[in-house]
Order: sequence, then C-alpha cells, then structure tokens
Amino acid sequence: MKVIPTPFLKAFLFIASLILLIIIGSSSTSLQALEILNLDSSSDPLAHDEAFIQLINKYAKTWQAGKSKFFEGKRLSHARRLIGLGLPTPEQRASYPKKNSLMMGEEANSLEKYLVKMDALPDSYNAANDSNYYMCQQLHRIRNQEQCGSCWAFSISEMVADRFCIGTRGKINTIMSPQWMVSCDTADNGCNGGEFPTAFQFVETTGLVSDGCVPYQSGNGFVPPCPNSCTNGEDINVRYRTKNSRNFDVNDMKSVQASILANGPVISGFKVYRDFYNYRSGVYKHVAGGLVGGHAIKVVGWGVTQSNVPYWIVANSWSDEWGMNGYFWILRGTNECSIEENMWETIPAL
Repeated sequence: MKVIPTPFLKAFLFIASLILLIIIGSSSTSLQALEILNLDSSSDPLAHDEAFIQLINKYAKTWQAGKSKFFEGKRLSHARRLIGLGLPTPEQRASYPKKNSLMMGEEANSLEKYLVKMDALPDSYNAANDSNYYMCQQLHRIRNQEQCGSCWAFSISEMVADRFCIGTRGKINTIMSPQWMVSCDTADNGCNGGEFPTAFQFVETTGLVSDGCVPYQSGNGFVPPCPNSCTNGEDINVRYRTKNSRNFDVNDMKSVQASILANGPVISGFKVYRDFYNYRSGVYKHVAGGLVGGHAIKVVGWGVTQSNVPYWIVANSWSDEWGMNGYFWILRGTNECSIEENMWETIPAL
C-alpha cells in the first residue's frame, strides 16, 4: 500500500476543512470542529501541545488545560501506553451483575439502604478527606503506573485496599499489589490492558497480596512472571479476597454515592480523549481531540461547584505531578465519557 507523505496529508486535511466550512457555514460549533481537525491531524504530536492547550481553553467552560510534569516532553504515542482498560459493548454491559437501589440485597449494608431510602446523601463528600479514615494509608496515596497500561490493576487494588481498611476500621490497613494482578491474572493482559469482569473474578477467586510482598516492577512496560513467593523470599501466606463484584446501574447514581459513603471508593472506566491529558483543574468535560481508549480510575467522592456544576472526585494513577495533585473532577449526572455506566464495586470477604 502506498503511504501518503505527512505534508501532503496535512495539506489535504486543511483543504478538506475549508470545503467543509463552506458547506456547513461558520457557526461557532462548526469553527470549533474545524480548529480541532486542523490541530489533531499530526501523526504523533506532543501530549502537551501549546496550540492545542490554547484551543481547549478557548472552548472549555468548566475546566482549565495546562502542562504537567508527568507528560512534559512526551509524545501522544507515549501517553497512549497508559490507557489500558477494555471498555465493554452495550451487550456485554447488559450481562454484568447489577446493583441499584431497587435491587439491594445482602451486598448492601443497612447504612446504604437508609441513605438511599431517606434521600440522606450530602451535597458533597470526599472519602479521602473523611476523618474517620485518617489511618487508611492507601486512601490518601496517589500512585504511578508509569509506562504500563496497568490502570485496571491499580484502580482495583486501590479500591480493595481502601475497602478492607474502612470495613475493618483500620485493622486491615494494607497497600495491595497491582503487580500481583499484572503478573498473575492470566485472563487479562498485563501492561497491554485488562477488563473489569475478569479482573474482579481474579480478586474473588485468587485474591490479592500486599504491595510489600510483591512491589510494582512493571513501570518500564516489562511484565515479570507470576511469583511463587514474596520478593524477599518469604512465603505468600495472606491473600485478600472479595465478593459480590457488581456494575452499578447507570440510571441510579444514588447507589454509587451511598456505596462510597458507607463502604469506601468505587472504581470506574471512561473514554479518554486527547484533551484529557492536558487537564489541570476544574470539572472536566470533553471538548477537543480524538478518542484514545479506555482508562480505569478510582472514584472517591462528589461535589458541586459554586456555579452549580456537579462533579465526581477521582483519583488517577499518573502520580501527583498530573492534574490537581493526582486527582481530577469530571462532570456528574450526564454519563460524561461513559464514566457512569462503567462504575463497579466489590465487597471485602471478611
């Protein structure tokens, strides 16, 4: 197949943009689309491209774009490696075990049921700032997956650690090992990504081990074999298993809020577009750039801005040198970037 040289391809896209402008007119929406098309045509742009950041800030109404140390000098191809969650089709999602306020069985505790039934949810809440959980070490830590598409393993291992600590009032206060999942969960693909249903099956049947036993080693993209013992040579004597892993009903976010308030953070996956890499602050809503892939994160709470914009509070795994010290806010109540249809919880098997 004959390859079109990049300069000719860019020229073609620019001419096509002008023709499109003549056809559809010059509304602000059309102009935005054309500006994005022209800036998004580079085969491998910088993750933090100055012109692209200016374009985002021109059209974003609820958030601000900017550069971060985490992606400084990195290309988009580099940034793509961090996106490692396989998002389901609608048919696959429909087959998942569901949880909502109308189906709360034994997996929902009495506090969850009360919060939903009495509509007693607060306007804002952040589990990471809850003084009742000051002792939970993972809850207050932002981790770094580095150059490995292991977001799926980080999000799940972090949620499990948080929920064990919260559920036992600090008696089990262990940072769980994402490396254990990356190396040992053979149903998923290590640094090349994973999916929530198979990953949860691994946690429920095999269980997790502590990060002290099997520390993270795949930051360079290499996946070592599943270990038979801890790194220090000791036997793996303790495994942490969960049960009742469920996907929340996208039309019932009160159940998500009640679960976070009663049990601790949940996880989710969402569609990442190019503009997200440039997030600095505010309530993220996609405005520019093409779809990159699926990304797994941990949802720790929610809130509302002074301008009455509702949002989720989310912990990322791109170090504290990205976003708001490792966190970001994303629009709540509209299934922005599919984040609300991909929320999951799991319950510690105590």
